[in-house]
Amino acid sequence: MYIQMRVSPEERESIVAMAEAEGRSISDFAHRVFFKKFRQYQDDEDPRRTYLRNAMTPLFDELGYEPERREATINMVLANFHLFF
Repeated sequence: MYIQMRVSPEERESIVAMAEAEGRSISDFAHRVFFKKFRQYQDDEDPRRTYLRNAMTPLFDELGYEPERREATINMVLANFHLFF
């Protein structure tokens, strides 16, 4: 899986330092952070999840997404939102 993180130069230096401190590559470190947040959003029920579910229902209906795929898509959007913004 390819994940692009948009960060400032200062944030990048911090990420590199944390990855090196853990003995991981930047890619491995970013994946670990991403999936940690992904799992957190699977467990949490927050207003963003409700908003996305309501806003995306017409699109999901049109695409014929099953409930499991709908939730997985919402989880991915929330996890990406956390990393990119």
